[in-house]
Amino acid sequence: MKRLEENEEIYHLLFHQSPIGVFIFNSRLVITECNERFLAMIQSRREQIIGLDMNTLYDKRTLPSMLDAIAGKLGIYEGPHRAGEKAPETWVYLRCAPLFDRIDNVKGGVAIAEDITERKLLEFQLQNSLSRMRDYSARVVQAGEKERARIAREIHDSLGQSLTCFKMELEWLAGRMANPDHGQRIQTISEMVDQTIDSVRKICTELRPSVLEELGLSAAVEWLAKDIQKRTGIIIEVDCEEIYLIPDQATTVFRIVQEALTNICRHARATEAVIFLFAEDNMLRLEISDNGIGISENMISMYSLGLMGMRERAILWNGSIKIKGRPGRGTNISAIIPIAEMTGQGE
Repeated sequence: MKRLEENEEIYHLLFHQSPIGVFIFNSRLVITECNERFLAMIQSRREQIIGLDMNTLYDKRTLPSMLDAIAGKLGIYEGPHRAGEKAPETWVYLRCAPLFDRIDNVKGGVAIAEDITERKLLEFQLQNSLSRMRDYSARVVQAGEKERARIAREIHDSLGQSLTCFKMELEWLAGRMANPDHGQRIQTISEMVDQTIDSVRKICTELRPSVLEELGLSAAVEWLAKDIQKRTGIIIEVDCEEIYLIPDQATTVFRIVQEALTNICRHARATEAVIFLFAEDNMLRLEISDNGIGISENMISMYSLGLMGMRERAILWNGSIKIKGRPGRGTNISAIIPIAEMTGQGE
């Protein structure tokens, strides 16, 4: 008898002193008991709550979770709730579990209730802040791409033409040199000019590849793969569908491919790589894999700046990127990005 009294005292202490709202209801969804925290949460008095039929509530969105408990299952509801027509809307978390009698029949349920309005408001504020930051980031990226294109055009039109004219003048001068030594010196200068022209062309291409604007994303990816294969010896297989994207989104995907291939060249020690680019269910799917040393979690952190840039570019278009690697078995990068409508962002 003493042990029973002690257990009842412990139950009373846990139930009524709990920092979380708790109430008990019978099989007809009538509240039979509740603690002080629940009364404070709903701003009501005990005599108004005990005996309350939950079927008569103004807002019935919490009822399914209680009915789950009556059916012998765990019921959970997280969402908005309004106590009355003129009451303010709050957010609640409700977890309902069945109560059984001595022969294991459900006799009611016990519910844990928590007011999560403040937490939800903070989440909404955080989401709004992240949305504004991503909008700002998108404008910065787009402005950066436009500035790259402008600089590339100016370098090509101004410096490129000047170097070409300089080259032509040197060739004219070389044909009029009587001294062979002077002619050889001019030839050396002419070769240096050729190298400078090649460097300028490479810089312009890296700033803004003209093939992306002229022939589209698939052709630009194939060109990039061939260029890297030529410079590094890494065999890159490309399987790309012809996908039509708005310019800003095409640039985003190209930059992701460019960054991924750059990482392969710098860190993977790979001899082969494969690029798949295709559209499915109005989603652009990109997969890049290599046979290199394989990226680990530590390596992801080490090279996080480039990988972070890839992720952020995908997020700007509500997409996502997954990076998986196994030591000695290569790395796989997969991206999924919703294809933007022609009237959407970036036009």
